Amino acid sequence: MTFLTIREAAEKTGHSTHKIRRLVKAIAEKSKHADRSHVEPSSADVERLTTEGVQFTWRITEEIVRRELGDAPAASSGENFERGAGEPSGTLSLLERAIAAHERSASQLVEQLKVKDEQIAALNERLRESNLLMGSLQKQLAGPAGKWAGESEVGEAVTVTPPKARTWLKKLFSWG
Repeated sequence: MTFLTIREAAEKTGHSTHKIRRLVKAIAEKSKHADRSHVEPSSADVERLTTEGVQFTWRITEEIVRRELGDAPAASSGENFERGAGEPSGTLSLLERAIAAHERSASQLVEQLKVKDEQIAALNERLRESNLLMGSLQKQLAGPAGKWAGESEVGEAVTVTPPKARTWLKKLFSWG
């Protein structure tokens, strides 16, 4: 008889490692089990290794796995990897759907960023045009020889004081 580790048995038979581990445990717990010869180490070896504190690997024959668990259903595409202990096949499809949704969301965000970049570029162009128009307007508002109103011939600022407001009494009696 050829003994396989739980992982090797899972790969050969197509069953999950969790399912095979449960089968090994069910057989190994009863030292008088009819199929105990298909599981290694023996009951005596398990006791000895446990008292010595040595870790050991369970081994089982492919024959007993196929007899007890039958043939595993054919793996669908995308399930050609080894599942971990206790990982149901529904988890795989759930993860695949979550990844697909995440990828769709990421592609939508990338598209939105492209649109925003185009909008920013258009706004920058409008701002540049606005700055050119403002510069042109400032040149048109400049006084003779490019001087601003409010500047003297030597470039010093001239203060212009508005006329004093007439009070209501002066308006009424026409003073001053």
